[in-house]
Amino acid sequence: MIGNTLLQECGFLHNCLFLRSDRVLIAADVHIGMEEELHCQGLHFPLNEEETLLARFGEAIEFFRPQRIILDGDIMHSFATIPRRVREKFRRILSTITEYAEVTLIRGSHDRLLPYITGTSTAESVVIGQWHIAHGDRDLDRDRSLIIGHEHPVLELDMAREPCFLFGERVCDRHDLLILPAFNPLCQGVVVNSLRCGELLAPMLRSIDPADLQPVVEHAGEVFLFPPLGKIQACSPALH
Repeated sequence: MIGNTLLQECGFLHNCLFLRSDRVLIAADVHIGMEEELHCQGLHFPLNEEETLLARFGEAIEFFRPQRIILDGDIMHSFATIPRRVREKFRRILSTITEYAEVTLIRGSHDRLLPYITGTSTAESVVIGQWHIAHGDRDLDRDRSLIIGHEHPVLELDMAREPCFLFGERVCDRHDLLILPAFNPLCQGVVVNSLRCGELLAPMLRSIDPADLQPVVEHAGEVFLFPPLGKIQACSPALH
């Protein structure tokens, strides 16, 4: 799955991935409560997290019309105590998107308290067609193509940083890989331009060479498929 085939089979908008044949919309690293964390760090101005997340979900749902939505881990930001305000924010967001499609919650490393907040079941991973979808914080059998989050990838372009997807054809024991950027724009990203082997966070990807991964950037509705990171590194003298 490369080039036009990838773009034909998958849609990209607001850091969401849409599997066209299955009509499934996937968002990773929503990190609800990031606004409150930043306020605790001293950023005392409105960040409008809830409004921003709902707007991004709303536009993606309207554009793709999914039958199913998967929140792919690190749905909440806090590892420990989750304030009532954040719990209520999560419930409003979940209630809103559930009006439009079935919603599946996959647990990430930040989501230990999620089952107690939702009162419903959560999953460690989900299989959709050829894809095994998981957050990426746990080891996973590489017996089919993978979709994960966890890495928060961004591509540095002319001093600007753009959230990006990372696609690797047949890099996981001859299966494909898609890494999603963080859905929440308040999340700080990890620049992937200079990633080396062993620097990816996901345990099942430690042996994968990031040089083989292709960034995919969606900007203002346009989708751009870049050369593999190895070629980008070769053309960037500052990375040598």
